Amino acid sequence: MLRNPRWSARLGAALALLAWPGGPPEEILPQVFSALEDPRGLEAYPAQLTAASFLINQNDTAAEAIDLCLEALDYGTQPWEDIWSSREVRKQAALVLGKLEPVFYDPRVYDKLLHVMHHDEDASVRDAAYGTLVRLARIRDQQAVA
Repeated sequence: MLRNPRWSARLGAALALLAWPGGPPEEILPQVFSALEDPRGLEAYPAQLTAASFLINQNDTAAEAIDLCLEALDYGTQPWEDIWSSREVRKQAALVLGKLEPVFYDPRVYDKLLHVMHHDEDASVRDAAYGTLVRLARIRDQQAVA
């Protein structure tokens, strides 16, 4: 978790290791400090997802945009993450994935959205995932017929 791109996950891992009885092992301490200095994912998902919505159907950026959306669907879902804006981020990620064109269909997206629909605690996130799943199911069915 010290290498996780999300700041909240890195912080949680660092705090857990620092609270370890007797302190963290000496060989891990440099990794803990490195994780805390890592500027990635300083909860910038709304802006990143807005950019992804413009790039998700571009040949050279689709993979990165899809990966970002899949990562954002997990944002704030861990028991130790108490992030008030996480449901809006997950909802935005599901809606961005709903813009995928048939050419960029990725089965990971369908599977992840299905998981979100069954397990996310927020009704608005599940609703966004459902709407996207309906659209993607049509794409998947069209590809199966072709």
